Amino acid sequence: MKARCANSRVAVEALENRSMMSAGTCGEFQNDGRREAAVSVLALAAPAQAEERAHVSRGTAQFVNDNDFVGSGTATHLGRYDEVGSAQFSPTSDPTVFHVDARSTYTAANGDQLYAVFTGQLNGVTGSITATVTYVGGTGRFTNVSGTATLSGQQFPGGSIEVAIKGTIDY
Repeated sequence: MKARCANSRVAVEALENRSMMSAGTCGEFQNDGRREAAVSVLALAAPAQAEERAHVSRGTAQFVNDNDFVGSGTATHLGRYDEVGSAQFSPTSDPTVFHVDARSTYTAANGDQLYAVFTGQLNGVTGSITATVTYVGGTGRFTNVSGTATLSGQQFPGGSIEVAIKGTIDY
């Protein structure tokens, strides 16, 4: 069997949010006096590079007990979402202000989840909330997510909360 390579090709092709590296060769082979064409292709999936994107969210939540809350809203990269989370409150040197450490899971309509950690403060007199949000992973397209944002919100009597978040997210 005698082989001759006619051409070869290597390329990186975009496929939705992923990159696909492909390499192909084409050759002619002579076998028992007949010419046969052979084509081979090698394709390796490679995840797309993370990209920093602006992230904005608006939503509402309700405390269901002293620490746990549920909510919903709309956010870039999530669309309409549902949220579950928990918060721990600790005193500060100012008796009207509480330090807040919280965790939350946002679930997009398609089931992808985004995990967030919050550190900030709640003014017990005015209900004003300020926090730094850190995105720490998730599922689906958010598996290796990172990013930070600023949260400003308002807690109302009865435990309801309105929040606005603005920052960046990498995935």
